[in-house]
Amino acid sequence: MIILFLFLLLIPINTYASAYITDFQVQNGQLSLPFQKENNLYTIYLEKGETKVDFTYQLEEEDAIVKVFENMDPSGEENELIMEVTKNEEKQTYTFYVEKEEETPVFQEWEEQPKPQRSPYLMPCIIISSALCILTLFYLLIIRGYPNAKKGKL
Repeated sequence: MIILFLFLLLIPINTYASAYITDFQVQNGQLSLPFQKENNLYTIYLEKGETKVDFTYQLEEEDAIVKVFENMDPSGEENELIMEVTKNEEKQTYTFYVEKEEETPVFQEWEEQPKPQRSPYLMPCIIISSALCILTLFYLLIIRGYPNAKKGKL
């Protein structure tokens, strides 16, 4: 009887501690994958104009402790939501990378290339050279006479 008592007293009692989230829902966005408690890495796509993640979760063990760490950068880079679930000695860490949906413009935007600057002397040079060519032709044809006009071969 004493042996049975000692045997039952010394049986290791395994208390199963579960530090898992069984369900995770995002109210103002979408998860990259359907939530599974064994997977601890997700991406959350926030809707347009949202700056915070609104979420709900359910724990496998109601008395587990949940710590939430948010690293939300206003510029939109490196946004993370980290949830740490602890029950007795077991600890699970879930990491959610948060990406904000950007507004896409209806029309494609582009930068207008500046027009190359012309020389301010280009137009006067063209006008003067054209006038000189016309005056030269006028001089050769009218004042000096057409070369064949002197010989009477017009």
